[in-house]
Amino acid sequence: MELEPTRKPNSAQIVIWQERAAYIGPSLNLAPHRNAVATLAIGLDEPFQLRFESDASPLSASVALIPAGARHQVIGNGLMSFIYLDSLSDDFARMKAALPDAVALLTFPSFVARDDARVDRLAAWMSATFDFQSNGADKAWLRPLLTWLHDDPGGKLSARQAAAICKLSLSHFQRQFRASVGMPFRRYRLWLRMRLVSKALSKGRSLTYAAYEAGFASSAHMSTAFRAMFGLSPSRLLAANVEITCVE
Repeated sequence: MELEPTRKPNSAQIVIWQERAAYIGPSLNLAPHRNAVATLAIGLDEPFQLRFESDASPLSASVALIPAGARHQVIGNGLMSFIYLDSLSDDFARMKAALPDAVALLTFPSFVARDDARVDRLAAWMSATFDFQSNGADKAWLRPLLTWLHDDPGGKLSARQAAAICKLSLSHFQRQFRASVGMPFRRYRLWLRMRLVSKALSKGRSLTYAAYEAGFASSAHMSTAFRAMFGLSPSRLLAANVEITCVE
């Protein structure tokens, strides 16, 4: 049984920066889904309800860290933010330490003003609450692969080719990559493609163009993968007049 939210007609925005993406706006009534990356859900006006697949009843929270691959549904009123975290940035490890029980109630500054400064206020709060500075973890073995992937995020690089770039056997590479990133190589590569789709859409490109640019076989294939990752189709996102901003 799914929860029925009360929607509010707030404007919405997606911001992509570095190896992160954030959505700010109404909850959009997402269906239960699994994200390919970890997600930090924040109720900017008031607490929201969160239901995991294994829970009989929803939880109430102002902040929740949702691990990659966890089937869940978020229901909220007013403004919400969903921050999608690239595991290589070490954000997930820090936030997991800050929110050890996955769900926490925190006191917020005011984010409710509907103006362009809300993104800056959220970013400032995130920076102050969670230390985004590098913890010095050595991922030198991954650097050649990261350079390759970010130069051609829509490419067809296989796990075997990626292992060769890192000068590892396939089995060792797959174990090391998952241990370092928190997801299989194929899922991480999909995340990079979704970022490329978002960038194309932010420039007013069509879904067909965005799919081709990101290396998908068709716009239908891209839309299916997008819905599996974020819980809604890209066409519905565009229909909701969500503003997409990419910060390099």
